[in-house]
Amino acid sequence: MQLCTDEGAFICNVDESDIPRLVAGETGTFIVIHHAIRLDAMYEGQYELHETKVVETSSIDFYRPLQGDTGHTVRKGQPAAYADKARHDG
Repeated sequence: MQLCTDEGAFICNVDESDIPRLVAGETGTFIVIHHAIRLDAMYEGQYELHETKVVETSSIDFYRPLQGDTGHTVRKGQPAAYADKARHDG
């Protein structure tokens, strides 16, 4: 999954059980992302890597799956029905 957060853009693994929390985006709700590569922090050809990283869901601007139909991007403030569709597509 690709996440764009207040801390930067990441490619990471997210547990499927955390996806409803991503959709809710509530302040004070956190998820753990696994094997995260920060895309916007490359320095001299090296990426910032995280084995695990805790992210507050309200800091996520958008997310999208990297497999399947990547045309479904879920952004902050998006209606839940659209967010649920994106969740089931990837």
